[in-house]
Amino acid sequence: SYGQKTLYGRGGETSKLRALLENYGPLIVQKQIEPPEVILNGIPHIYGDRPFFTRANGKYQFAGGFRLFIPSDSIDGQKRMIHGTKNTVYAPLF
Repeated sequence: SYGQKTLYGRGGETSKLRALLENYGPLIVQKQIEPPEVILNGIPHIYGDRPFFTRANGKYQFAGGFRLFIPSDSIDGQKRMIHGTKNTVYAPLF
């Protein structure tokens, strides 16, 4: 199963984590990483990469991907959420 769950370290979050473990099994816990920022056409954007890999003959190969740019001052940019919206600019990864 795949998913993202956000925990904020406030009271009650321990029970939320316990419930997630009981429902989903082992989890990978990682700190939220601040997305990098770049200026595109004079407008600050945060960005993230979506690389794709394929497996052939037991070996993994890079199969391309794309970089998503979100305006930093947009609603999603302010929340630091990088995903496709009407404001997203895409660039291919080769």
